[in-house]
Amino acid sequence: MGSSSPSSSFSSSASSSSSSSSSSTVNNPNICMHCNSYITTLVNGWPLGDGTVAQLCHRCGIFYQEGTFCETFHRNCTGWLECAVCLKKLHTNCIVSRSEVHFKLFGRLCCKVCAKKLIRR
Repeated sequence: MGSSSPSSSFSSSASSSSSSSSSSTVNNPNICMHCNSYITTLVNGWPLGDGTVAQLCHRCGIFYQEGTFCETFHRNCTGWLECAVCLKKLHTNCIVSRSEVHFKLFGRLCCKVCAKKLIRR
């Protein structure tokens, strides 16, 4: 698993090689839920279905906190759509970015930032 930098160009082609193994592991407080490395500095990640949050190592947690987790680790996965307003790429079928997307305004997908701007008008 390399640490590629985020890019504004994404592939929407299907790729089943997701680097996350979180669906097959239990949320162990000493193991990063994404890369399975030992956690020395705990960083809280995305909400999980059981009411807890994903426990991440410092490296994975920084990408999550900066809002670049999906761009970094899920670049070749399916589910990328554009915000109808700002054209930002949104990873719509991912639990990691669920809180940042899925706003529908006037029947079109809109990111959280643009949705807030449009609602204030």
